[in-house]
Amino acid sequence: MRPDLPLQRFLGFDDPAKPDHDDTKTQLAARGLIPGDPVAVIVRPKQRKPIYLYDRHHAIPRQSSSAIPRSTTTHQPPIACAACGTMGTHDHRIILDSLRTDRAEPPYPVCAACFAACAAEERRMDVQALRAQAQAWLAACVIVALKTTGDDDPDILELGVIDHTGTILMQQQVAPLWEPESPAVALHGSTLAMGGDAPDLTEVVPALAAIVRGKTVLVAEQDDIDTLINGLDIRDYDPRILLDHATWYDLLEPYSDWFGNWDDRRRRYRWEPLVPTHDVIGDCLALRARLQEMAAWSLYGGCGIGAVALPASLTPLIPH
Repeated sequence: MRPDLPLQRFLGFDDPAKPDHDDTKTQLAARGLIPGDPVAVIVRPKQRKPIYLYDRHHAIPRQSSSAIPRSTTTHQPPIACAACGTMGTHDHRIILDSLRTDRAEPPYPVCAACFAACAAEERRMDVQALRAQAQAWLAACVIVALKTTGDDDPDILELGVIDHTGTILMQQQVAPLWEPESPAVALHGSTLAMGGDAPDLTEVVPALAAIVRGKTVLVAEQDDIDTLINGLDIRDYDPRILLDHATWYDLLEPYSDWFGNWDDRRRRYRWEPLVPTHDVIGDCLALRARLQEMAAWSLYGGCGIGAVALPASLTPLIPH
């Protein structure tokens, strides 16, 4: 609207001075009309937003869709699928032979079946790469699990370590700096008094550093690594004794990616539970079992055919 337009002002729709042919946009739309410039405005006391009125005589009839000549409508001409040559109006596009190559190559049109097959092949290659990684870890790694005082500002209650064969290398209680939270006490049955005879974390770390030195170390999730670092930091102990001489990984993300339980709303794979027990050695063995799952042969991961993230309409087209 032009701000310089002279607008007549009315106090309401029932204002005697308001012409009957002055309507709102909604009223004109109901008559199938498109308004021009406003000619008047209704301003009521304490009204935050004015209501503009338009002259019905200057409105333009709205053209119905049926009135549009057919010659003006556009249709996509049939094109050939770049993979199999099938003619059709293909909405899906991929970069042929580029699941692992140059993504700058322009995408080619493909039919729905070829698109589904391409997605299945990409998923298969991802699963096989994760399988190879799990096999490498399973051949030589150390697995560490923690029991902590809770989720808020956690400190360590107990450490568990096994090697890739499942042999127990360490199971050591640690004296925390503060009382465990109530949920942790209920879960683990540990209190500050019960850990009174346990050594401090700084007394345990040299033995742990000797075990993990030069090794690949797996934990359930990144929070375990952060808890170790924070526990040493608050004790003024350099955490590099653990970090600089070993390679640490969390298993949550690679295992979840391998399992393949796709969350379409978040556009990623859902986190899968790794450690169902509440015993540090049991947790270590559970992590090793997840590694064994990943290392075993599978086409699309633990979730099978559902691991390929496709629209539901294309899922039946995935080759089994």
